[in-house]
Amino acid sequence: MFCKNLGLLVLLALPFLPDGWAAEMDMARLKVDDQISKKSSNHEGSINDKRQEIGGHLTLLDTGSSLQKPLGAFRWKTFLFGKPCGREKEQGEFLVFSSKEGEGELLLQSRLRMEVEPVSTVYDKVGSGNYGYEYFGYAVVVRSTTDEKAVLVKSDKKVLEKVLEKYEELSGGELVDKNWKVVRKGVRPNLGIFTNDCLISIFI
Repeated sequence: MFCKNLGLLVLLALPFLPDGWAAEMDMARLKVDDQISKKSSNHEGSINDKRQEIGGHLTLLDTGSSLQKPLGAFRWKTFLFGKPCGREKEQGEFLVFSSKEGEGELLLQSRLRMEVEPVSTVYDKVGSGNYGYEYFGYAVVVRSTTDEKAVLVKSDKKVLEKVLEKYEELSGGELVDKNWKVVRKGVRPNLGIFTNDCLISIFI
């Protein structure tokens, strides 16, 4: 009986606990919804060359109960990734299409909108000469502004959730290998020159 009463007292006390109480940083309460749009079209009339326009946003949702305290403010960084379709596959595993940072307060049982930096890309993965980068997926890193250990990494691809320490350093236009080492910078996925079955990428 004592244990049951003690548990009830803890639940009743939760809304009144100080902001620094460790149990408030239950990152499992957070869910990420995907509102990424991907529009594809033929590029310059070709049935093989494709252009993709990627944009939209992600939503951070607090699924906590009304008895819990708000988790507070968060810093976030979103990423869009592409996969090489041509000879770049010999060097790189992923291209960071874009990244965007922001910060906001997440109220109890509310939502926080996290924008992505829109990107346009051109590629051919079925023709006689493959080139360019096709959209692969998104990732987001969410950090509490009050607890440096409270970090959440979410993606629609499991392979993109494994490298938290790398995300802090990545920027748009960086081509990375399978070990997440940057092998090229300044790649612009929306531009390229297709010649003799290869792509000469245009760099910033």
